[in-house]
Amino acid sequence: MVDAVDDRHGRHLRMVEQLLEGADWDTATRVIGCARESCVRDGHGADCACEIEVLAARVQFGKGEYKAAKDRLTALMASARVRAAASADDITVALIANELGVVCKTAGWLDDAHRYYTVASAVFRRNGQTDEWASVLHNLAALRSLQGRPLDGVELAREGIRVRIGLHGPASVLVASDRSNLAGLLHRAGLVDEAAAELAMALDLFESAYGRLHLDVAVCLSGLASLAADQGEYEDAEMLYRESIEIKSVNNGARHPETLVTRYNLGKLLAESGRPAEAADELRDVVSGLEGVVSDDHIVLVRARRLLSD
Repeated sequence: MVDAVDDRHGRHLRMVEQLLEGADWDTATRVIGCARESCVRDGHGADCACEIEVLAARVQFGKGEYKAAKDRLTALMASARVRAAASADDITVALIANELGVVCKTAGWLDDAHRYYTVASAVFRRNGQTDEWASVLHNLAALRSLQGRPLDGVELAREGIRVRIGLHGPASVLVASDRSNLAGLLHRAGLVDEAAAELAMALDLFESAYGRLHLDVAVCLSGLASLAADQGEYEDAEMLYRESIEIKSVNNGARHPETLVTRYNLGKLLAESGRPAEAADELRDVVSGLEGVVSDDHIVLVRARRLLSD
């Protein structure tokens, strides 16, 4: 009976993770509700409830509800710290801290992100070559770049890829995700050829695994568009940005923060191409969609406002 109960809990968690991968937020929310009910009915403890609430926070994050996700995870972390003090098991605290770091980094709360990643890295570094350590390295790399230290970020990201390849081999979609993110860091560091090579490898792996209409494909297309724009290839860049936006809109909606970031890049491209009216249409949507959702000094929101005022 215990095995059956544990299996039911595991099935709920696996189902939610699959739904999150497909950006099916509504169905994921319904399954999370069922998981909560069975957790109470079957007498699972705090760890079970914590796993469920972390997934609920991921749904909020996926929907662009960054403040709500942060609040949920902050409450979970406080409870996990109490349990860790009694059991000397701080893995759960570190996992939640990493989730909080991702939310805060994306929303532009960089000081908070740094604090949470520091908590997570202190735990996972001592546990050696694990996926959790590779993920923290990747997240710290992105934070370093946002803090104006892209080369530091590149080295952390490369270390994370080495860990991930050691665990899963070079053809894993986890490695592809890390390569896609490394490409963004390389681009910001001015290493354009290396960035293009990493994006090409990542895009090939994602398309083979998921097909063309996946969010990870959209991220790669946006990265390739940015590289094309920097080289003055405006027509190619516009085509790639628009395809990325279409995929993100299908999965998340046209006014999701992640979609709006790509729409900002398109607006900037249109402005640079001498099409100010079209650029202004995109940028107004970006500003209205991001206001109140991300921090007021979020880099995309600040730049979109500046372009509109010029």
